[in-house]
Amino acid sequence: VPLGARIPTKNPKPWEFDDSLPEPDEQTWSKISITVQRTDGGIIDAELLRPNSWIQANRVVAGQALPMHIEELQVDGVATITAIDACPALSSGEGSAVTGRFVTRRVDEIARIEVLGADGQIETIEGTTIHPIWSLDRNDWVPLGELQEGERLLSGLPRPASATSGIGFEGIVGEGQTAIVITLSILHRSTPVYNIEVHGQHVYQVGELGLLVHNTCVIQPGTQAWADAMSAIANAAKGQKLNFTVKTATDAKQLLFGALGNMNRYKNYAHDVLHYSKGYEMHNVMNARELTVHSLQHLKWYANKTSGHIFYKFPN
Repeated sequence: VPLGARIPTKNPKPWEFDDSLPEPDEQTWSKISITVQRTDGGIIDAELLRPNSWIQANRVVAGQALPMHIEELQVDGVATITAIDACPALSSGEGSAVTGRFVTRRVDEIARIEVLGADGQIETIEGTTIHPIWSLDRNDWVPLGELQEGERLLSGLPRPASATSGIGFEGIVGEGQTAIVITLSILHRSTPVYNIEVHGQHVYQVGELGLLVHNTCVIQPGTQAWADAMSAIANAAKGQKLNFTVKTATDAKQLLFGALGNMNRYKNYAHDVLHYSKGYEMHNVMNARELTVHSLQHLKWYANKTSGHIFYKFPN
């Protein structure tokens, strides 16, 4: 899938929409080519679309080496900027634009599933063990390596690319069909893996069966992803917005306090409070005022002219 293509797939959890970047625009965005040396030794080749204001704010120039952290794609390490070019053509129409393409040259452990489609087709899908995939049985995102035999997945077949635009998808057919996991295997071998970043939604479909997958996953205390998230919050650039997803409200506060230290809590969200110096708020489905995007229970913080949300699934 090329940069700028439109992906019509919607996240079953609309509150997870990521609004940290504005809508892509050919006139005010550019393409950045990078090579990332991850902290675990892996190498990632990537192309990103980013606003020129973001490029200027982060002082990104060709030939520069800088830290890079993209939580939802598990990109954490030192990035070398190999080129900055004009933004490619963006497909018109419905859907969210592809704003990133990633190739990890080597992954040593992958999950392989065999899936039976509604039409009797059997397909093999491989990916990292933690790559989330939508389970109809659990009504939630489940790491690929934790699926169970017999588990039902959401299947929808993507149509061919548009003949008029040359990029993007025209839509989805067969949406809402069921696919069944037949087998699950964990393989230990070196293989390249591929990923994309979809603006806002961060979801897309894979394989001929069109299985719904997500870039992000719940981060847990004691993991490398947790340490990476704390580092990202603590070192966020002025004006940067960050979003994370954890399991509980306690985890949300632990993550924030681990990065920025103890902070005062605002009692309630208030319309007339336009600026905060430092602090956090707790929101839940019943009292959140941001009902369109952030209506799931979450912690919202402001500090050092940065801000963000830490979503959580359970209140404690």
